[in-house]
Amino acid sequence: MPHFLLNHFWLLCGLWTGGIGALSFYSRLKKHVISGIISKSDLIRFVRGWLIFIASPCIILWLIQLSIGADVHPQYLLWPEPQKWFALSINIACWVVLLWWVWIAGGAQYISRIALLSATSIQKPFPSVMAIKITSLLLVASSFWAIGFWALQKPGK
Repeated sequence: MPHFLLNHFWLLCGLWTGGIGALSFYSRLKKHVISGIISKSDLIRFVRGWLIFIASPCIILWLIQLSIGADVHPQYLLWPEPQKWFALSINIACWVVLLWWVWIAGGAQYISRIALLSATSIQKPFPSVMAIKITSLLLVASSFWAIGFWALQKPGK
């Protein structure tokens, strides 16, 4: 992989998933504002939230990666200390916020409603509230598994 992509992976990830994702949702949902199914303020709140909560952690990870020096790969578990621990802390904070929002703050209901409105005919049926809650648990559990698997590996293997 080219060094540019490795050195700026987290920035590109944030711009792609946060920025392009927000634009995609905006373009798919704006027709529902016109028809009155969703308010313009709800649309802006969702798109802004998507952009901020996806792009912000990625940009912070990119800045941490840059603080290490040139030609550093994006795999933050292999970064030197303290950058590795800062990056892992950001990841854990994202998990906590995700679980809180989905399970306690009504995020699962909100995502289910937005998914129904923004889905194409190929993507239907839309995810239920319980499917979104289970998916959030699977995402965090798989992340724990990956970090645990990494921790059990011996350096240099």
